[in-house]
Amino acid sequence: MTTQTDLIRALEMDALPVEEQESLLSELDDIAFEQTLIRILENLDDSKAEELEHMLERDPSDEEVGAFFKTHVKNLDKLLSETMDDLKSDLLAKKEN
Repeated sequence: MTTQTDLIRALEMDALPVEEQESLLSELDDIAFEQTLIRILENLDDSKAEELEHMLERDPSDEEVGAFFKTHVKNLDKLLSETMDDLKSDLLAKKEN
């Protein structure tokens, strides 16, 4: 699984000031969350996907979202890992071009 430290090293961000690293990692976290959410929605049945969408519309707490995921998303760790690995691969491919 790709960690933030792996991304910093792979993208050669370790030479940047800590503040810039944190800012970029925050943006990457947002992207990873959105991509993971898409994967989760694709893996839920229609009624659970609709339930999640309604919950997200009312700006739930992190704990509430986490509880929903633990209850209804059996392969959450795998989805998170795949998302981070894909994000890292995409960023490295763009960096090389």
